[in-house]
Amino acid sequence: MAREKREIRMLEINQPKVRLTVDSLAFLLALTLIAIKFYVYRLTFSSAALSDALVSVVNAALIGFTLGRFLLSSVAPETEDTGRKKSGKIDYILASLGGPIIIGGAVWILKVAFNQIFNPRQLPDLKAGLIILASTFGIYLIFGWLMISMGSISGASGNDGP
Repeated sequence: MAREKREIRMLEINQPKVRLTVDSLAFLLALTLIAIKFYVYRLTFSSAALSDALVSVVNAALIGFTLGRFLLSSVAPETEDTGRKKSGKIDYILASLGGPIIIGGAVWILKVAFNQIFNPRQLPDLKAGLIILASTFGIYLIFGWLMISMGSISGASGNDGP
């Protein structure tokens, strides 16, 4: 009985519409958290808050790329051979886009950090910024737990063995 329920739930989660909805929600949540983290940076002018916001930008970009890959791969049916070629091209394009985002973020963080090292000042509204950032970490924990749960429901956790 429990195995039948699990199989039904696996079928529901593995449906393309469900997968697209989950990935879209993850992307929207990532964009929301980016906005919150940049708000904290504007509030505190902390290079740590900026670093956290830029890491979130990279994560959102990767989620967006994954979502784009899913959409591109579902556009047309493909044979096994063309599927590998299309997947390889998409992976190459996504890697090519991800690298510059990471480098740009690192340069921006370095610029802000050096400016604050040579022109130190007290951080305004630090307490409010820390409270807001703590709430984003809580949101990440809850969402991460939900994603892990979805992975185990869909059979993607690898716990069942071969």
